[in-house]
Amino acid sequence: MILYGLGRFGGHAADRLGRAGLRVLAVDWDPYRVTSNEREGVTAVFGSAEDVHFLETLPLSRARWVISAIPHPNTNLALVDGLRRHGYEGRIMLTAHTRRDVERSRVEGVDVVLDPFAEAADTAMLVLADRAPGEGGPGDAEGTRSGTPVGGEEGRPGEERSATP
Repeated sequence: MILYGLGRFGGHAADRLGRAGLRVLAVDWDPYRVTSNEREGVTAVFGSAEDVHFLETLPLSRARWVISAIPHPNTNLALVDGLRRHGYEGRIMLTAHTRRDVERSRVEGVDVVLDPFAEAADTAMLVLADRAPGEGGPGDAEGTRSGTPVGGEEGRPGEERSATP
């Protein structure tokens, strides 16, 4: 799989993919992020999502997924266009930060569009609904709280949250 962007979202994605035993080729335009990458299972290379010629150097024929964690919609759509021009037949996942960008990506035929801010808000609302005593949340009805530790493996002991659907 090929992952564009090792910043905030992409860095977390690379960590999790690598720990899951998946081989990831990460592309980033920041030389520091490339040279300081020490993630398990992740090889980082310097490159740009907008460089159509750079795509010729990537193993597109073997990649089942190309994922872009880049927060710029025009860059993401340029990447999608470049992938198509190079005959990429795998699946594409992009991040989008506004409803308009989510819709634009879907119109362009992107397989999966992630809206990290909306998904984080959904998770926060599930947590609040489960933890809001006296405010009608499920914790009131049952008198208990259930779920998984906040932050997954890095959660603080004793803290819980509802599982995301």
